[in-house]
Amino acid sequence: MGNALSKLDVATGAALTWHCPGAAPGEPTFIPRPGATEEDDGVVIAPCAGPGPNGFMVVLDARTWQELGRAELPMAAPYRFHGAWLPQ
Repeated sequence: MGNALSKLDVATGAALTWHCPGAAPGEPTFIPRPGATEEDDGVVIAPCAGPGPNGFMVVLDARTWQELGRAELPMAAPYRFHGAWLPQ
């Protein structure tokens, strides 16, 4: 699944998928909510290449896998982008 992010419940086999036509997400990172006590209490962020000229970071609710928002990047994000140092 090179153009989507999926979450798999290994106990039940249930899967949730996020997809944006024309975008290719990179490695997702889980960020727990401060004070979280449950496994999926937080957000998942991932860099995405396309579909426009610049990339974006997508923010997903880790429990429901619903998109909460996006942060547009000031440059293109290469496919499978992990991170970059920007001095400014």
